[in-house]
Amino acid sequence: MVYKDFYHLMLEYFYQPVELFTGARKLPFTLYAEEQKLFVRNGKGNISLITPKEVAAFIERFEENESSLPKDYQDVTFKASYLLAAMKYITKQNFTDASVVR
Repeated sequence: MVYKDFYHLMLEYFYQPVELFTGARKLPFTLYAEEQKLFVRNGKGNISLITPKEVAAFIERFEENESSLPKDYQDVTFKASYLLAAMKYITKQNFTDASVVR
């Protein structure tokens, strides 16, 4: 399993709020961790919890199909657009960190 504990990885990356955008529709949202829980605040200001169970189901499906389309995850979570954007952000951060020449 490539993303064995993605939920805890997200807690580390989003300990400070990070503003991101969904893939296709480019809608802004903020992802942040608080008291070892992960939250998303959408562009309208609504806040919802992202559970470890949702993330695990999302990752399991991602490992099966590697799809970047939120519709391919509708039966496991309605927060796929946020999770896909978070995955892209973390991947980009890791690539940037690894590419720094000192």
